[in-house]
Amino acid sequence: MSEAIEDSSREIDEEMNSLLEDLEKTAIDDGEDEADEDECKYARQAVVHFPLECPSLFGVSYIEVPIRQLLTWAAKEFGDQRELLLNIRQEFYNGDHEEDYGYQLNSGMVYLLTREELAVRRLEKERGRVASDERRMALEREMQLDDQRDEAERREREEEMLPFRAEQDEIRQSFETLANQDEALDAEWDRFVVERESWPPEIKAEKEQSERSRLAFLEEQLRAGYQKATDLDIALIHKVKRHSDSRAVEPPEARS
Repeated sequence: MSEAIEDSSREIDEEMNSLLEDLEKTAIDDGEDEADEDECKYARQAVVHFPLECPSLFGVSYIEVPIRQLLTWAAKEFGDQRELLLNIRQEFYNGDHEEDYGYQLNSGMVYLLTREELAVRRLEKERGRVASDERRMALEREMQLDDQRDEAERREREEEMLPFRAEQDEIRQSFETLANQDEALDAEWDRFVVERESWPPEIKAEKEQSERSRLAFLEEQLRAGYQKATDLDIALIHKVKRHSDSRAVEPPEARS
């Protein structure tokens, strides 16, 4: 009896292995075809799974949205990060793949609730609706207060910085200059990578070493510049704080 079971199990294992080998061959063939057309090595769409009961209520369990579209929306919604988000979209989700467009609203493999389970859910939802609305309104009030506090702190920081505006502008200018140098260094590396393809083999290794040393020196200078500007910025922050603290202990008539 045990021998028969072992033989049957062995046959199943062999069939499964054969099937898996066929699937692997198919996947490799498909992958090679896709690699020729599409070399993207990262996901270009985001999947949001809805709550368990969603398929029973609305017939769908998830939505799949292109990350390009999410970044476009986020850039409009979060204005202070607009440039960063659009740069990420331009660099990684530039609209050159089919997955950058459209969306998919689907159900997939789902568990459908019974009518009794749906009835229980509706009752729980109704009983918790008041508490849910109260939590939502409390969160909205808190977010509004946070915005007001942030605005008040921003105005306070601007007022504290007024006596040091010239130093602040000088440091800001330093960072802008460094950012330009940073871009120029990237351009130098781009030029190096392109030009070395045409260098004769007999001098290529020596010339590459020379160029890498030169570019490494420029990068070290840039790093030192960033460190110096950062140190000045931190020193200014401490200076402003000491000035603010000293004014806080002065009598009101001494501040005018």
